[in-house]
Amino acid sequence: MTPLVLGIDPGSRTTGYGLVAAAADGWRHVASGYINLAAQQPQSQRLAVIFAQLTELIAVHQPQALALEEVFVAHNVQSTLKLGEVRGVVLLAAGQAGLPVFQYPPRRGEKSRGRLRPGDQDPGPADGGADPGFKDQQP
Repeated sequence: MTPLVLGIDPGSRTTGYGLVAAAADGWRHVASGYINLAAQQPQSQRLAVIFAQLTELIAVHQPQALALEEVFVAHNVQSTLKLGEVRGVVLLAAGQAGLPVFQYPPRRGEKSRGRLRPGDQDPGPADGGADPGFKDQQP
């Protein structure tokens, strides 16, 4: 079985994802996209949608690990709190699926693997298998 990693770029309005498979020469793109949420939806409903769609992605693709962008300190405290809530839902989905979670600093994943944000058609070239610097967050 080829190891698969599901990468998540959390956001309260748009949560991006990318699925990559380990290959002899680095990483191979499997799937990518985003979960787009309506601004007028209450935060609780947005979180429910994110959880449901991530749970479905995990069930369909059966990744062996999840990579998650770390929290950055935003200028707006409310935005930072909402981002933390989204990250909590992502961690819950990973935990329920028994997936190990690795975290990476903001922008590192985009630079090393290609952007995962909406509007990007291709996640970019693999980095040749270099250590991505993810931190294992399992107890």
